[in-house]
Amino acid sequence: GVDLSLRFQPMVRVSGVVTGPDGPMANQTVRLVPPNAADITDRQPAGEETALTDATGAFTFLAVPAGQYLLKSRFNSFADSRTPGSVNISLWASRSLTVADDDVRGVSVSLQPTAILHARLQFKGPAAPTSSDMRGVATLWTIGSQSSGIPYTQFSSSDDITLVGGPPGRYVLIASWRQSDWRQSEWSLLTVSRGNGILADDVVELDSADINDLVLTFSKTATHIPGVVADAKGNADPDTDVVAFPADTTGWRQGLFPSTHRIRVAHATSTGAFQFIGLAPGEYYLAAASARLTTTWDDPAWLERLIPAATKIVLADGENRTVSLKTQTLSIK
Repeated sequence: GVDLSLRFQPMVRVSGVVTGPDGPMANQTVRLVPPNAADITDRQPAGEETALTDATGAFTFLAVPAGQYLLKSRFNSFADSRTPGSVNISLWASRSLTVADDDVRGVSVSLQPTAILHARLQFKGPAAPTSSDMRGVATLWTIGSQSSGIPYTQFSSSDDITLVGGPPGRYVLIASWRQSDWRQSEWSLLTVSRGNGILADDVVELDSADINDLVLTFSKTATHIPGVVADAKGNADPDTDVVAFPADTTGWRQGLFPSTHRIRVAHATSTGAFQFIGLAPGEYYLAAASARLTTTWDDPAWLERLIPAATKIVLADGENRTVSLKTQTLSIK
């Protein structure tokens, strides 16, 4: 047998009040996060606890072990298109907290407005989209997350747009045009610029200051990559997924997968054919692998394994490039 020695750890209460710009915040979620826990907005990291405020903004964590923590809270409110003057609102708070052997009372959590981003729209093509049949949608996406956690903004071609930000950090700016029935339009995001420079991988770095010099450039001359996949015997391979991802590995090594105009997956048809429409100009790897293996395509380690046998291409704005690929034989690790 195995003898185990267990030591009971004292647990204490942590309580306080959440306030916003207009006073106490009712029904507000408060997160008690160990500092080293992964901070993904749509998942609960190991060791994280949550509490909900009452009508007076008060919250209580009933059983907290001693240690160092971060107290975090977020509030988002979407603009109501039926209400004139309605705007998106995003508030946030984060503060350190030390828990010892006694209850911690009177903790103040003050939600503050996030930075605001102002962007000018620019169109590369014969004419800008007409606001009568098309609307643009934009948001910021938390790097490493599977949801943005930030209200999206709708706009027309005549707008200078305003986006609410998030807590200080790095985000991917995502923007697209949709038809009135929400089908994808011919216009696609080409670049995100700030000042005189293009932002790599559309990444925007936020602190507490507003950003007033963003430019979103859209193009109607979408890139097009048609192609066909063959197996080791040269026959069409329909049981294949094709992955297109940037040759510059810096972004996707950090989990920059939401930017769908830079990373795509396409399933081959019964004849082995595939196509990508609207990839941003740039240098890419294209690789084909069994569809049974590409369920992990957004894992940087998986993309690394595809590189040695991948086809490398340079894609110009509006370019039509035909590519032939061989299915890679890889094992599941």
